Amino acid sequence: MPAGPQVIPMADGTKSGSWWVPARFAVCLVLLCLYVRYRVEPHIGFPTHPGFPNFYTNTAFLREFVSYPGGLATYVSGFLLQACSWAWGGPLVITAIVGLICWCTDVLIVAMGGSRVRGLAFVPAIVLIPSINAVFGQLALFVTLLAALLGLVFYLGLAAGGEGRRIAVFAAVGALLYYVAGGAFLFFGLLAALFELFTKPRRLPALVCLLSLEAVPYVAATYLFTVSLADAYAEGLPLPGRATMGPVYWVAACYGFLLALTLGLGLWGLAAARKGRPAERKGGRATRRRRDRPLVGSLALLVLGVLAALATFDANAHRVIRVDYFTWREDWEGVLREARGLPPQYYTEVVNQHVNLALYETGRLGDEMFAYPQRPTGLMLDSDLGRTVGEQTAKMGLRTDLWFQLGDLDLRLGLANESEHEAHEALAMHGPHPEVLKRLALVNLAKGQPDAARVFLNALRYSPLHRTRTEAVLRRMATDPYLRDDAFLNRVRSAMLTRDHPFPHNALDQRCLGLLQDHPQNRMAFEYLMAWYLLNRDLAAFARQLPRLKTVGYRTMPCHYQQAVLLYEKETTRASDRAGYSISPDVLQEFADFIQALQATDSDAAALAERFGDTYLFYYVFGITGAMVQP
Repeated sequence: MPAGPQVIPMADGTKSGSWWVPARFAVCLVLLCLYVRYRVEPHIGFPTHPGFPNFYTNTAFLREFVSYPGGLATYVSGFLLQACSWAWGGPLVITAIVGLICWCTDVLIVAMGGSRVRGLAFVPAIVLIPSINAVFGQLALFVTLLAALLGLVFYLGLAAGGEGRRIAVFAAVGALLYYVAGGAFLFFGLLAALFELFTKPRRLPALVCLLSLEAVPYVAATYLFTVSLADAYAEGLPLPGRATMGPVYWVAACYGFLLALTLGLGLWGLAAARKGRPAERKGGRATRRRRDRPLVGSLALLVLGVLAALATFDANAHRVIRVDYFTWREDWEGVLREARGLPPQYYTEVVNQHVNLALYETGRLGDEMFAYPQRPTGLMLDSDLGRTVGEQTAKMGLRTDLWFQLGDLDLRLGLANESEHEAHEALAMHGPHPEVLKRLALVNLAKGQPDAARVFLNALRYSPLHRTRTEAVLRRMATDPYLRDDAFLNRVRSAMLTRDHPFPHNALDQRCLGLLQDHPQNRMAFEYLMAWYLLNRDLAAFARQLPRLKTVGYRTMPCHYQQAVLLYEKETTRASDRAGYSISPDVLQEFADFIQALQATDSDAAALAERFGDTYLFYYVFGITGAMVQP
């Protein structure tokens, strides 16, 4: 065992090892960075999901994090993760954090006398790959783990000398670490205790390390900070139920591996010291085996890393996030491309809403709506979670960030009050996320309340990524408080309700009818109203709205509308008011073919799905689209 600890770089001291270990380390990090950049793509989730920590530069925001142990680690995480707004920024930050974790592991291995197994320093990177794949809410845990390991490295480097010096260094490093990273101090203290027990051993420093695990959080919670005793111990640790998104067990597994590694190296060193270390074998064959061992180990680690990435990356869940991202960017073709072919369990109500919005914005809602999975509840999300706890849990279980996705469509339709309500709900649930502040500013500008809008814009100024644009908006408001030249705001204002309408809460059809009463040319309200009737198979109400086609400005009747007209006329045996629009020969032929095929297959949905699954005829008969038919 080494006589005294020291911080050792990633090289094993041999002629070949002086370049092999750093080279292997560099290759590992480059591959990880490329994987995160082109596979995980953290930048696609950064603006559209609340799992990334908020970060603002004002002192009031900082004050929230300096008031409790572990707060600074969360604050630093938020600062670092601002890089995720850049496609390469997130991968570089994640790679740097994971690389430092591996380096600290290498220092620990060497300090424990395990130079022959230094390849194990790369295992944390492999163990953390599943958490990198589910990057939302996980990166703050990476930072606290890194803080604990960096604290250990400082301890190993500074704690040379007698027991008094070692205890003093541990107290100084541990106190700072506990304040910065909270419960991660417990992990640091346990590793330090194991090191002291197995290297000399030094029983008094080890005892102090172990006693501090109980004493430090207790003293902090009782006398220093206004935190609960449970939070004093658990803040920053990967424990279930803490304020993170996604599973934390892979980060916990990394903690477990490092603990087992330290314990194993310590026991191995004791056994070797008692029995005497075996002499090294001599001869060319043994030398070649020693030279080949790092290469074989590196290849094994690479294979394990690839397998971990392939086995734990959920490509369909990633596509769902891309749907959110393309909606945020208003890349409607990208939304439709990513949503096409999603398995039913991933085609949530959120995805359904984004798809229908993309179809509307590209002018295809009335023609291609039923080419995608459709549910009446997926036309537009609402805040009605149900009356029972079970209903609420089921709906929120579809997407934990459901409130974050509400409001944008309401604002586009002209329902500014509903959008404002939903944004405040998101603010209460997810905190001052920049996208929520932006929506609240837009709502108040649309409602003609510039002073209220300035409150949210002034808060948004402290976001490093939004400062420049926000200050530009505030300068425009200095001369034009209502931003009368803004195209999006003018679109919203032209559609907003101008009088009170006593329609039931969350009734989309009544909302759209109210919007059309105030603004008969509101095409979005009309198309969503017609889509609502089609999805609920209410052909009578649908037929009553056909005269609005001319008011809204259609040149031809959309395909799904034509199919619905034929179904209505067949069922009622009377002509509908087509407002002068004709049914195309292709739709007439398709209708005849469908009726014939329906009778020939005895109403077998699976037999008709491939040919007619994208038609409203199929949906009206079976209540699902062809994309929802199980093969």
